[in-house]
Amino acid sequence: MADSNGAHSGSHDRVLFHKPESQQDRPNPTRRKLTKRTGTPETRREHKPRIPWKPTYLRTFVLDGFIALFGILATSLEATFVLSVRNQGLASISATSTTSIFRFVWAYGPTAILTLVSAIWARVDYEVKLSAP
Repeated sequence: MADSNGAHSGSHDRVLFHKPESQQDRPNPTRRKLTKRTGTPETRREHKPRIPWKPTYLRTFVLDGFIALFGILATSLEATFVLSVRNQGLASISATSTTSIFRFVWAYGPTAILTLVSAIWARVDYEVKLSAP
Protein backbone atom coordinates (compact mmCIF):
# COMPACT_ATOMS: atom_id res chain seq x y z
CA MET A 1 0.00 0.00 0.00
CA ALA A 2 1.33 3.51 -0.82
CA ASP A 3 1.21 6.48 1.49
CA SER A 4 0.70 10.09 0.40
CA ASN A 5 4.39 10.53 -0.70
CA GLY A 6 4.35 7.51 -2.99
CA ALA A 7 6.30 5.23 -0.62
CA HIS A 8 5.12 1.63 -0.52
CA SER A 9 4.83 -0.36 2.62
CA GLY A 10 6.13 -3.54 0.94
CA SER A 11 9.68 -4.61 1.71
CA HIS A 12 10.76 -4.93 -1.91
CA ASP A 13 9.24 -1.81 -3.42
CA ARG A 14 10.49 1.19 -1.49
CA VAL A 15 10.38 4.61 -3.15
CA LEU A 16 12.44 7.07 -1.16
CA PHE A 17 12.00 10.12 -3.34
CA HIS A 18 9.07 11.05 -5.48
CA LYS A 19 9.61 13.32 -8.48
CA PRO A 20 6.89 15.75 -9.40
CA GLU A 21 4.83 14.83 -12.48
CA SER A 22 6.51 17.54 -14.59
CA GLN A 23 10.00 15.99 -14.18
CA GLN A 24 9.18 12.29 -14.38
CA ASP A 25 10.68 10.24 -17.19
CA ARG A 26 10.74 12.98 -19.81
CA PRO A 27 13.63 12.75 -22.24
CA ASN A 28 15.69 15.90 -22.28
CA PRO A 29 16.66 16.61 -25.93
CA THR A 30 19.39 19.04 -24.93
CA ARG A 31 21.03 16.69 -22.43
CA ARG A 32 24.47 15.56 -23.54
CA LYS A 33 26.68 12.79 -22.37
CA LEU A 34 30.40 12.34 -22.84
CA THR A 35 31.63 9.60 -25.09
CA LYS A 36 33.89 6.99 -23.59
CA ARG A 37 36.64 7.21 -26.18
CA THR A 38 37.14 10.87 -26.93
CA GLY A 39 35.49 12.61 -24.00
CA THR A 40 33.64 14.93 -26.38
CA PRO A 41 29.94 15.70 -25.93
CA GLU A 42 27.58 13.45 -27.82
CA THR A 43 23.96 14.25 -28.52
CA ARG A 44 21.22 11.69 -28.95
CA ARG A 45 21.03 12.24 -32.71
CA GLU A 46 22.87 10.03 -35.17
CA HIS A 47 26.19 11.49 -36.28
CA LYS A 48 29.28 10.45 -38.14
CA PRO A 49 32.32 9.81 -35.98
CA ARG A 50 34.77 12.68 -36.32
CA ILE A 51 38.50 12.36 -36.35
CA PRO A 52 39.80 14.83 -33.78
CA TRP A 53 42.76 15.79 -35.97
CA LYS A 54 43.24 15.40 -39.70
CA PRO A 55 46.69 15.68 -41.33
CA THR A 56 47.09 18.43 -43.91
CA TYR A 57 47.85 15.96 -46.67
CA LEU A 58 44.54 14.14 -46.06
CA ARG A 59 42.30 17.21 -46.18
CA THR A 60 39.71 17.51 -48.90
CA PHE A 61 41.32 20.39 -50.80
CA VAL A 62 44.65 18.53 -51.08
CA LEU A 63 43.01 15.34 -52.36
CA ASP A 64 40.82 17.35 -54.74
CA GLY A 65 43.99 19.06 -55.99
CA PHE A 66 45.54 15.68 -56.72
CA ILE A 67 42.42 14.59 -58.59
CA ALA A 68 42.62 17.74 -60.72
CA LEU A 69 46.38 17.34 -61.23
CA PHE A 70 46.05 13.71 -62.34
CA GLY A 71 43.24 14.73 -64.69
CA ILE A 72 45.40 17.49 -66.20
CA LEU A 73 48.34 15.09 -66.62
CA ALA A 74 46.13 12.49 -68.32
CA THR A 75 44.63 15.12 -70.62
CA SER A 76 48.04 16.52 -71.56
CA LEU A 77 49.33 13.02 -72.30
CA GLU A 78 46.36 12.36 -74.57
CA ALA A 79 46.81 15.73 -76.31
CA THR A 80 50.51 15.02 -76.86
CA PHE A 81 49.65 11.66 -78.39
CA VAL A 82 47.05 13.19 -80.73
CA LEU A 83 49.54 15.87 -81.89
CA SER A 84 52.20 13.24 -82.44
CA VAL A 85 49.91 11.10 -84.61
CA ARG A 86 48.58 14.08 -86.57
CA ASN A 87 52.02 15.61 -87.31
CA GLN A 88 53.87 12.29 -87.67
CA GLY A 89 56.00 13.21 -84.67
CA LEU A 90 56.18 16.10 -82.25
CA ALA A 91 58.93 18.20 -83.80
CA SER A 92 61.85 17.97 -86.15
CA ILE A 93 65.25 18.52 -84.57
CA SER A 94 67.89 20.53 -86.36
CA ALA A 95 71.36 21.54 -85.23
CA THR A 96 70.40 25.10 -84.21
CA SER A 97 70.83 26.21 -80.61
CA THR A 98 67.14 27.00 -79.94
CA THR A 99 65.96 23.51 -80.78
CA SER A 100 68.65 21.91 -78.62
CA ILE A 101 67.22 23.81 -75.60
CA PHE A 102 63.77 22.48 -76.41
CA ARG A 103 65.25 19.01 -76.75
CA PHE A 104 66.57 19.14 -73.18
CA VAL A 105 63.32 20.62 -71.86
CA TRP A 106 61.39 17.85 -73.60
CA ALA A 107 63.76 15.18 -72.31
CA TYR A 108 64.02 16.30 -68.67
CA GLY A 109 60.91 18.45 -68.08
CA PRO A 110 58.35 15.62 -67.80
CA THR A 111 60.77 13.65 -65.63
CA ALA A 112 61.14 16.57 -63.22
CA ILE A 113 57.37 17.19 -63.07
CA LEU A 114 56.53 13.54 -62.44
CA THR A 115 59.27 13.27 -59.80
CA LEU A 116 57.76 16.22 -57.88
CA VAL A 117 54.25 14.79 -58.15
CA SER A 118 55.51 11.40 -56.98
CA ALA A 119 57.30 12.93 -53.98
CA ILE A 120 54.21 14.81 -52.83
CA TRP A 121 51.95 11.79 -53.44
CA ALA A 122 54.33 9.67 -51.32
CA ARG A 123 53.54 11.96 -48.37
CA VAL A 124 49.80 11.41 -48.88
CA ASP A 125 50.39 7.67 -49.08
CA TYR A 126 52.45 7.77 -45.87
CA GLU A 127 49.73 9.68 -43.96
CA VAL A 128 47.07 7.18 -45.10
CA LYS A 129 49.18 4.24 -43.96
CA LEU A 130 49.94 6.00 -40.67
CA SER A 131 46.27 6.54 -39.89
CA ALA A 132 45.28 2.92 -40.65
CA PRO A 133 44.66 0.70 -37.62
